[in-house]
Amino acid sequence: MRTGHLFITATLVVLSGRNLAAQQTRDIVPTLGISVGSMAIDADAAAKSQVGERSWGLQFDFNLLMKRHFVLAIDLGGQFLDDHAAFTQNTTGGEKKSTANVTYFSAMTGVRTGMPAALPVQLGVNVGASLTMS
Repeated sequence: MRTGHLFITATLVVLSGRNLAAQQTRDIVPTLGISVGSMAIDADAAAKSQVGERSWGLQFDFNLLMKRHFVLAIDLGGQFLDDHAAFTQNTTGGEKKSTANVTYFSAMTGVRTGMPAALPVQLGVNVGASLTMS
C-alpha cells in the first residue's frame, strides 16, 4: 500500500535560556510530545482494502536525553481509518461494531552533538525499530 504523509505536529516545547541551560547541566532530561497526523492512502489500495482514502492519527512520544549526548525514545500512536466494510456482531460481551485502525509502537536510541550557546541546534543519529498492528 503506497501512502503519503502529512504531519501536523503540536509538540509542547518551551525554549528559554534557563531551560537550555538546564539541558546543558542536567544528567537526564525527559521530554514528552504529542502529534496529530493525517495519512493519504492510494485510491486503488484504499478501494481494495475497503477503507477511506484519508485517515487521521494521534502519536505520543517520550524521550530521555542523557548526559547531553545520548537519547532513548519510545513512540505509541495510531491511525483511525474510515471503514467502508463495517459490520456489527453479537458477542458474549454484547453487540460489537467492527473498526479499522492501525496501531504502531517504536523504540529508538541515538547520539547527538552538543548545543553551542550561540546556536541552539543539535545534530543527531537515531536507530530503532517499529511494530505495526492493524
